[in-house]
Amino acid sequence: MKKIFHLIFLLLLASCTGSSDKKIEEEDFIEIMTRLHVGDALKQSGVIVDIVNHPDSIDFRSAIWNEYGYTKAEFDSTIKWYSRHPDKMNEVYQKVLAHLTELDKPLNEEKFLRDTVIYKDTTTYRVIGDDIPDAFQIKIPDMGIGVYTVRVYAHIYNDDKTYKPGLLVFAKSEGREKAYAERGNYRGYVKDGRKRLYTVNHTIRNMPEETYFVDVLYIPENGISDQSHVEIKEIEIRYRP
Repeated sequence: MKKIFHLIFLLLLASCTGSSDKKIEEEDFIEIMTRLHVGDALKQSGVIVDIVNHPDSIDFRSAIWNEYGYTKAEFDSTIKWYSRHPDKMNEVYQKVLAHLTELDKPLNEEKFLRDTVIYKDTTTYRVIGDDIPDAFQIKIPDMGIGVYTVRVYAHIYNDDKTYKPGLLVFAKSEGREKAYAERGNYRGYVKDGRKRLYTVNHTIRNMPEETYFVDVLYIPENGISDQSHVEIKEIEIRYRP
């Protein structure tokens, strides 16, 4: 697996033609590299057509980083940066491998576990001013032990004045709230005027005694501004046992 990862990395490095001063955030880069790894495997199996031999087919690589709001120049610059920092590249590899291991967990000898969509809202919400919709705080359906993945497209405009908006999974127990940001279940939104895909994973290993919620526009206390300018769309929660 490690040899394959490094081979893909070298092929991507050899194909770098763009240049940018901006590097992709590590969490996004890990997700992008995971999906590139899966995409290359599908291409080898013939599921995805090779764009070089079939120019009319979809360039799945650029589609992946574009989905997260990045350009090829930013992706190329990130690949070059990691090539100069092999220790950091190995850290990314370990996290990509962990993601791939989760995806490849067998259900039985013939089938594999697949995510099930347990919540979906295709509404486009625009927040201008300090009126935050109640729909942004969503109760996560209780499916028991497993991995819950929240996916949201967020567009934080350049003129937005909210303080550190982001995506947060938290729990309520006996009327009290317990945030899980320290466990990695918080993603801060990038305020650069681009629409980006954000994901948060929350794993429940024991039968929950709490009720879990996701706040798709979490703003710290006193962080709300009357000059908010945010767009949230395509909210989705997936579950994998």
